[in-house]
Amino acid sequence: MKYLVMEVRPSYAILLDEEGRFVRAANLHYEPGQRVEHIVPMRTRAARGRGMLIWLPGALAAACLVLMAAVLLRAPIAPYASVYLTINPQVRIDVDRRSVARGLEGVNPDGQALVEGYDWKGKQLDQVTDELIDRAVAMGYLAPGGAITIDLEAEDESWAEQTNRQLREHLEEYLQYQNLRVTVQVGQSVSIPVAPAATAAPTAPPTPA
Repeated sequence: MKYLVMEVRPSYAILLDEEGRFVRAANLHYEPGQRVEHIVPMRTRAARGRGMLIWLPGALAAACLVLMAAVLLRAPIAPYASVYLTINPQVRIDVDRRSVARGLEGVNPDGQALVEGYDWKGKQLDQVTDELIDRAVAMGYLAPGGAITIDLEAEDESWAEQTNRQLREHLEEYLQYQNLRVTVQVGQSVSIPVAPAATAAPTAPPTPA
């Protein structure tokens, strides 16, 4: 059974199932307009054990779903946070609470060139950053001795700190697989490897001092 999240509260959410019934379920970090399959129904006096609130006739349920779809198409879900990736190109990646990309924009002309033709929809934040870094190397924006800066902008400080830490760890793991070194700043400045593009000419690693 699939459900459409209609309304969210701190402890519960109101969902609409495929048969036109409204369901009160535990709020597992849902967002309005989100589609889910696995829920934890909450017991109610009207329908103990099932959590069903209202039964809608088939035609009315269909009309409700069509109306909701139209509203969602006209008004995209607002992003939960924005991530700024700066090399020389600068881009802004809008993400939802689950770190899934919801928007991508080049902030400066080089950033616009970097994201042109790139398919970001439905991808996780770490995948988007990996692929944009690879594109930056391939397009000549990133070379040994260069720098990458990633800044998070979110109202939820704890979410930002956790995402910051997870993204940093991912970048270290992803970039250490390669040979070239650049400065990467995610919260604090570190020096770790970055992958050269497949089309880039081989470059010898810097000679240790």
